[in-house]
Amino acid sequence: MTWSMGLRKRLGLAAERSDEEIAGEEVGTSDDTLAVITPDGWDVLCARPADLAHLLAATEAGGLTGLRAFLDRRGIGYSIPVVG
Repeated sequence: MTWSMGLRKRLGLAAERSDEEIAGEEVGTSDDTLAVITPDGWDVLCARPADLAHLLAATEAGGLTGLRAFLDRRGIGYSIPVVG
C-alpha cells in the first residue's frame, strides 16, 4: 500500500519512517522481560502458530501467572529472569 501523492501533506501527517528507523527504536528494556523461552520452547511454539496468539492472550489476561500457566500446560521450556 502506498499513499496518494500529496495526501499525507494534505492531512498534515509527518513523513513516513523507514523500516530501518522503526526497527532501530528500543521497545522496552530487560526489566520488562517476564520469561525467556528456550530455543526448544520456540520450536514448540513455531510448530503450533496459533499458540503464539494464545500466549499473548494468556499473558495479557493473567500477567506472569497466566504466562507461566500457559507455558507449563503446553510443556514449553522457559526461565524467569532474576530481577536485580
